[in-house]
Amino acid sequence: MSSQSSTSGFADQPLKGIGLICIAILLFASHDTLSKYLSGFYAIVMVVWARYVSHTVLMLGVFGPRMGLGVIRTKRPGLQILRALCLIGTSLFFTTGLRYLPLAEATAVNFLAPLIVTALSVPLLKERVTRAQWIAVMTGFLGVMIIIRPGSSLFTPAIFFPLGSAVMFGLYQILTRILTTTDSPTTSNFIAGLVNSLIMSALLPFFWEPPTWTHALMLIGLGACGMSGHLLLTQAFRYAPPALLAPFSYGQIICAGFMGFLFFGHVPDVGALIGMAIISLSGLTVAWQQRRNRSSSKPARSTTMALSEARISTTNPTRYITRLCKHWGHKFTVEFDEQHGVIHFPSGTCRLEAQADVLLARIEFPEADLERMESVVAEHLRRMGGGEELVIEWTRP
Repeated sequence: MSSQSSTSGFADQPLKGIGLICIAILLFASHDTLSKYLSGFYAIVMVVWARYVSHTVLMLGVFGPRMGLGVIRTKRPGLQILRALCLIGTSLFFTTGLRYLPLAEATAVNFLAPLIVTALSVPLLKERVTRAQWIAVMTGFLGVMIIIRPGSSLFTPAIFFPLGSAVMFGLYQILTRILTTTDSPTTSNFIAGLVNSLIMSALLPFFWEPPTWTHALMLIGLGACGMSGHLLLTQAFRYAPPALLAPFSYGQIICAGFMGFLFFGHVPDVGALIGMAIISLSGLTVAWQQRRNRSSSKPARSTTMALSEARISTTNPTRYITRLCKHWGHKFTVEFDEQHGVIHFPSGTCRLEAQADVLLARIEFPEADLERMESVVAEHLRRMGGGEELVIEWTRP
């Protein structure tokens, strides 16, 4: 672990974050390419089943030995199941659409999801959406209309499949945002894979066809690409802020266009290219507006000190005290023994106390810095876990 830790948090390595998201979108585009190819040979249910079963088995192999039953421990099982259903709806709609539509155009329509999240965040998350954001949402839908304009080869009922996928994926993203306050990304991803594996396994006997060895490897590759892409995407947002990464996520449309040409010989027409560009620009506008709104809504900097606490369940609380204090001891003044630790930052303190199967963390900082330092301390604690997934919820007395 590097000794040059920064209190600016985990979003302080932008090049690493950009590199991770670029690999992630390449994996997602590869996943969609495999889905389109295999859907021409097998039932959609079988393709989606293979995607989730291989995803679940791979995650179990990677995280099961380190986390045990903790990998499925959730505080909101109902929301986790609903999130999984939204994800499987996304997969079924999108894979069906790929059977009938070109890869790039279907991918572009599916990228309406961030715009749908913006629209649904008003009734579901009680968030405020500006006029500029509403204009961006409507402009994005205009981009879809240009892609599927009357007279084009895409003016068919099949276009409703990627549209349905975008709606389901938008709901999935909203539920993901809600669940990040209680469950770890690893738990959420594993539960989604497990629930969907069980659902598709129940349907599989009605659609099963023995695959060739080559196709069997491709079916396994679906899960590998999907799981790896999601894990890398999660890591990318640990190293760089969403506003910086948003433009790169739309590179998936470019990857889809390239793979569509390389493997299926499809070249989008001028209208489709214009529509893709409009959808991408609309999504980027929404991301930029969100960043601008967050910046403008920040209150004036306060020097009033505020306190936040977290009771963190762990099998070895002393390990976190020792590791975190040693890690930050190269840069800040620290005091610690096996049961207690204090880290003195320039503007505040972090106090750690080991109790029975609980790590008690208390941070005291100026009100303007408190939320940021909650994220910083939580992320560094997770890095010190050696594979243990921590659920960290801050409360302010």
